[in-house]
Amino acid sequence: NNADIVISDEEYALFLKNNLKVLGCYEYENNKVLYNVTKSTEIVAEKDIKGAYFMIDAGGYLADDTQNSNYVRIINCMEEPFMNGLKKLNFIEDIYNARYH
Repeated sequence: NNADIVISDEEYALFLKNNLKVLGCYEYENNKVLYNVTKSTEIVAEKDIKGAYFMIDAGGYLADDTQNSNYVRIINCMEEPFMNGLKKLNFIEDIYNARYH
């Protein structure tokens, strides 16, 4: 559990604003997800990415981060087909797709 090191939304916004300024991005918009720094570099700043990515933990388990404040192991990817895990995983495609629009 990492609850004791979680930062507030305000602290995160200030971090982004300060670091984007250093990289030459002087406009900070709270609702914007993708910041293009140069033609080859972009920063993805997301407030909440729960359920928006696939994660395999160090033990080889597909993990779900939407069920509680910790990760929940879904399947052991070394023993079961990955597709079985995807059927059980809470994946929010809209949040995932927002990175690329």
